[in-house]
Amino acid sequence: MIEFSVVVCSYNRSVYLAKVLNALKNQTLDSSTFEIILVNNNSTDETEKVCHTFQKNNSDLNFTYFVEKNKGLSYARNTGIKLSKGQWVIFLDDDAEPIADYLNNVSIFLEKYPQCIAAGGRIYPNYETEEPLWMTKYLLPLVSAIDLGDKVKKFPSNKYPIGANMIFKGDIFDKIGYFDVNLGRKGNQLLGGEEKEIFMKLRGISNEIYYIPNAIVHHFIPEKRIKIDFIISLAKKIGETNLIIYKDKGIVKLVLLELIKWNVSFILFLFYFLKFKPQKGLMLLKFRYWVLKGIRN
Repeated sequence: MIEFSVVVCSYNRSVYLAKVLNALKNQTLDSSTFEIILVNNNSTDETEKVCHTFQKNNSDLNFTYFVEKNKGLSYARNTGIKLSKGQWVIFLDDDAEPIADYLNNVSIFLEKYPQCIAAGGRIYPNYETEEPLWMTKYLLPLVSAIDLGDKVKKFPSNKYPIGANMIFKGDIFDKIGYFDVNLGRKGNQLLGGEEKEIFMKLRGISNEIYYIPNAIVHHFIPEKRIKIDFIISLAKKIGETNLIIYKDKGIVKLVLLELIKWNVSFILFLFYFLKFKPQKGLMLLKFRYWVLKGIRN
């Protein structure tokens, strides 16, 4: 029986694929217990060549390669779900490397917490250059990273697992539906929100969404992703996405959430200012301002 279906969706990232595929090949968990599904979102680079080569050289692995021609990460993820045969569906980014014990650690966790319906692990950023001076733990999601400590816990109501390391009970999508294809990245466009939206649906039926500290992946962060222009564009897209998500759920709720986040940001600004790290606090305020511009636009 296949326990895990590991889905990797990729668009024009062939230079990174060998690392994630080899990391999955070298898992300590018995390879008969998991499958690897690579969904090529109609790439124009060497993705197909890399995948066919990997498949040829690793014929003992349960590896599926599929081309999803509808552009968009949500389309690709939904295809991965439909192709999956495992009891659990795991999403890893095409530039994220799981540690060798990743699947084994997840398997042990699920034995201890059978009530779990979804989970997310720790994501360490692997910067191409170096961590920016303005980075704080509150802004780690901007580089698709997360660290909630060393203990297993339920995700707080204001936090969710991140796409580079997400785990779902396989049959849960029959109950809540798939990823919203109107959300999520399409090609080089930065619109997101599909992950937040799916976890909001999940919380509508259960709060058994866990953080697994030893389910670790290392996520490559190219230099361009920490450039201010990129952060501004990303923040504005977050604002646009939140407006889409809350349009049917109530704009008043979105306004209240933004007010709370602004208040928290001001408090954190004062905290970092007193710690003689004003650049960290200032970035938190700038980020909220850019998100607000995205909402207003």
